[in-house]
Amino acid sequence: MKKPKMILFDYGQTLADESAFDARKGLEAVMRYAVSNPHGVTALDLREKQLAINEELGRYIPGKPYTPSIEVPTAGVFALLLDNFGVKLSISGKDLDLAYWDGAMPVTAVPGIAEFLEYLEKAGIRSGVISNISYCEEAVRERIARILPKNRFEFVLTSCRYLFRKPKKYMFETALELAGLPADEIWYCGDRYEPDVLGPRTVGMMPVLYQGALKAPPREEDLAEDVLQIKSWDALRAILEEAEE
Repeated sequence: MKKPKMILFDYGQTLADESAFDARKGLEAVMRYAVSNPHGVTALDLREKQLAINEELGRYIPGKPYTPSIEVPTAGVFALLLDNFGVKLSISGKDLDLAYWDGAMPVTAVPGIAEFLEYLEKAGIRSGVISNISYCEEAVRERIARILPKNRFEFVLTSCRYLFRKPKKYMFETALELAGLPADEIWYCGDRYEPDVLGPRTVGMMPVLYQGALKAPPREEDLAEDVLQIKSWDALRAILEEAEE
């Protein structure tokens, strides 16, 4: 096995542990910034409307499969949601994304990832991020910086910006252009088989399936025999240390 010149990472449950999401708490956090609320709507009112909008858009609904190939930015949903009720906020853009995201979901670094990124830097292996996520790139960068302040990610690519979600090839193609490397010199690490194994394979990157952040047993479809699988970042470091230069 040849050592890569760059390793790219998924965000959720790969770099960041974000296992619990409470949309109502997120909406409550957003409404703290309301400067006009002519109809006196509550976070619960917003949540009911949000669920109806998500249903029409085919976005994530609790208890239902979620496998769209096109990303709907959170900002667009909020524009529709808030304007529909005449609610005006004192924040927008990245700050609105973060207010909702921070309120709905606490975040911590996945165990061992900070040390692994430090190892990559010392080993001269470049790094970056490709994520299926509805929040803007600036918000994602800020969340990453909070939990991994010493990261040296060269780029953070999000489906919010590039429209298509993994496993579609487009963000991986963009990563190749930004990296200036051939695909066989880049590895991609993520925690789910379809987006994080099939996705990088569309352009010839080597996938690594990471299972360490899962709170429940991995899904049967994610236990693929045809891909390098790891349960800790120390395990991947050991593989890299034995790989050929």
